[in-house]
Amino acid sequence: METAKKTEDPAPEEVTEEPILSRKTFVDKIETVMVKNHYVLQVRERKAILEDGVEISSNFHRYVLDPGSDISGITDEKVLAQFNAIMTNEVKDEYQEFLKIKETEIKWTPI
Repeated sequence: METAKKTEDPAPEEVTEEPILSRKTFVDKIETVMVKNHYVLQVRERKAILEDGVEISSNFHRYVLDPGSDISGITDEKVLAQFNAIMTNEVKDEYQEFLKIKETEIKWTPI
């Protein structure tokens, strides 16, 4: 009498999915700071790296906008709104006065 040999099914190969990495950049802080007789905006952008939607790393990038800044490259609506609200013509005029005073204070004669 012959006995049938049982063959075991091979173990299925483990399928590992590659994690999905993404980057998210957003403004997380806008500060209005008075400097002498005018204001500046200090903006902090947070750059986060996400793996499957979970943050695994982040860093910050900061920049300052003074009343004379070119804002044509700014795309964040909150930054633009705050800039336009704070940087009135009066503030811009005060900033120009500040620059004139600063320029006269800095003049020096080299030895």
